[in-house]
Amino acid sequence: MKIHVEVFIAGKILEQRQSRFSPNEIIEFIRNEFGDERSGIRTHVTAACVANAPTNHPNCYNYLWRIDHAEYRNFHPGRDSLKPEKKGFRHQPYPIDVPEKYRYLLRDE
Repeated sequence: MKIHVEVFIAGKILEQRQSRFSPNEIIEFIRNEFGDERSGIRTHVTAACVANAPTNHPNCYNYLWRIDHAEYRNFHPGRDSLKPEKKGFRHQPYPIDVPEKYRYLLRDE
């Protein structure tokens, strides 16, 4: 599975349990749920998938929102204001990339 999809799933499921979470909680969820320990996970969690992080990756995703140092929540389209350079990036994965078990987490587009 693509790392950004795992980050999306982790954020959505963690949000059902708590309103805020740390990058380490997302990484731990991914490790436990998917058995994934690839080196790019931390970069996705702290930068590539964070809507209000600097745009310094070719593929960005607006899945998470950084509230404070080591404190995140999910990005909320329409409520959270994106910088112009972040507009146009996806706020959820394509359904085809999400395993059937987790597709209930997707919103209709």
